[in-house]
Amino acid sequence: MGIIGDLLTRKASPATVPAKPAPPMQFLSSSQLIGKNMWSQFVDGFERNPYVFQCINIRAGSVSSVPPVIFDTAGNEITNPEHPLKKLLERPNPRQSWAQFISQVETYLGINGNAFIYPVTTHFSGIRELWCFNSGEVTPVRTNNKFEPVSAWILNFGDSTRTVTPDELIHIKLNNSSDKVFGVSPMYVARINVEMQNAAGVWNKNTLENGARPSLIMKVHGSLTSKQRKELRAEVRNRQQGPENNGNVMIIDDQMDATPNGFTAVEMDFVEGMVMNSRAICVAYNVPSELVGDVANKTYANLAEARSQYAKSCVLPELELIYGELSSYLLPWYDDVGRMTYDVAQVQDLAGDQTAMYTAITTCDFLTTNEKREIFGYDDVGSDGDVILTNMSRLPLNEAVYAVPVQPMQQDPGDGGEPDADTGESL
Repeated sequence: MGIIGDLLTRKASPATVPAKPAPPMQFLSSSQLIGKNMWSQFVDGFERNPYVFQCINIRAGSVSSVPPVIFDTAGNEITNPEHPLKKLLERPNPRQSWAQFISQVETYLGINGNAFIYPVTTHFSGIRELWCFNSGEVTPVRTNNKFEPVSAWILNFGDSTRTVTPDELIHIKLNNSSDKVFGVSPMYVARINVEMQNAAGVWNKNTLENGARPSLIMKVHGSLTSKQRKELRAEVRNRQQGPENNGNVMIIDDQMDATPNGFTAVEMDFVEGMVMNSRAICVAYNVPSELVGDVANKTYANLAEARSQYAKSCVLPELELIYGELSSYLLPWYDDVGRMTYDVAQVQDLAGDQTAMYTAITTCDFLTTNEKREIFGYDDVGSDGDVILTNMSRLPLNEAVYAVPVQPMQQDPGDGGEPDADTGESL
């Protein structure tokens, strides 16, 4: 009867069948937890889509270019290169510098929405190294408890695994998804646009290889043997398909018809569709499309304004997220460190805003010199800086309302002036 007939005639299972025992608990990766039958975010998204690749690289480069800054409990910056935390932030592990390490953390956040940092600790020297894991290398042991959703983490080192407690692993995640443990990545939010753009690229590539024409239906008036079918198909492919055969003429006899099958490139309108999908991907990553090559979309007045908006709405929140999680874990290991943060002045995309802020504070006339220096992070200059300076040309309002009388100039009566050349009289 066939598959459809089998489906129509299939009976429901009897209700009296005893329930099967619950399967044993399985440890699923984050990609399996977020959605079933999901394509690989690394391969299909990051490695095959140029807009996703560029958005993630821009975010990772912007975040990793900002150096860390640590202060002692008195509020003074720690600049000693031999300080244990200073050395750890300079070289988190033997293979990576701090910029490379933070770039990897941000890359994993952009791809999977989750990044895991495993600190290697010893009893004598504290934290020695920091290593970053992606969500595919970490498996949670779930508890279904809202306040403590994970009882342990299983780390995959490639040739071995290790089980650690939640206190031994730093978990940084983007957004809150329907899952209690993992966050959701911007790529997963824009997965439909990524899939459409990837499919459009494959379709255009196949169309180009087929001579920029849709596939053909060859109708032969008569019957063909299996060998003749293979020869006909090979003949059409050799003489019609491929960029080198573009424009070739196809000659058929009166016993054969060729009918196009499918839509043309104009009907599918993939160019406009790919542009809209690329903008949707940029929206998901909070990256202006101008920064990834979309010159037609003029959302901002110029590129500098776009980068400034991107820094305020994307880079700064990412820095706050990463450094907030790192400082909450690392600071208890160092008694003399009071605060760990980043140097906001090194965010190059905020240079215009920083310059405007410096100018506004410098020209402010209701702050003392010491108050201005404190805003910029400098020490005070003593009691001489506790006075408010103002412009000497400015007068109080009650003094400015009265006009100052000006005496008219009077001519000296003894001075007759020069005589007129015509009359001889004095002027």
